Amino acid sequence: SRIGSTCEEAGYHHSRLTIDDDLLSEAGVEVGLGQIREAAGYNSSLAWLSLPCTGGTPWSNYNRTLEGGEELHKQHIDTFGLLGANARILCQEARRLGVKIAFELSERCSLWNSDLVWQLCEEFGLLSVAVPGCSVGLKAKQKKFFGLPIRKGWKVATDSVCLIDQL
Repeated sequence: SRIGSTCEEAGYHHSRLTIDDDLLSEAGVEVGLGQIREAAGYNSSLAWLSLPCTGGTPWSNYNRTLEGGEELHKQHIDTFGLLGANARILCQEARRLGVKIAFELSERCSLWNSDLVWQLCEEFGLLSVAVPGCSVGLKAKQKKFFGLPIRKGWKVATDSVCLIDQL
């Protein structure tokens, strides 16, 4: 996402791990571990995870009322749990190697209140900060509003005081 570019502005070499890395697979976890090990060779490095908020979006409650919506919601929550378990493995390696940790979700994502996220934040001493999209240059792409700043909020949990200050 756009917010990940903030890492470079804060002076970090960083690795971003997203859906493209397929962190549900063993191979994806190995890619992530490799990126973290590579990043550990730099003075300042950050492992940035972008987890999907699909099961926790404000729309998810409405979508659950639709036919098949409850089952789909359960699948999204289960996927988030599997990703979270693998994210924990990556965070453990980052911590062991002295690589800072950050992960993002939409600010309005109800998964911030999940046991998984609370446990990750507690286990790794992560603090969260809310970031309006307009503060990192997010702009509308729709013709009617093209180029106008968008407030869409993110929330980032990190153990990097420098990143918190930058955000």
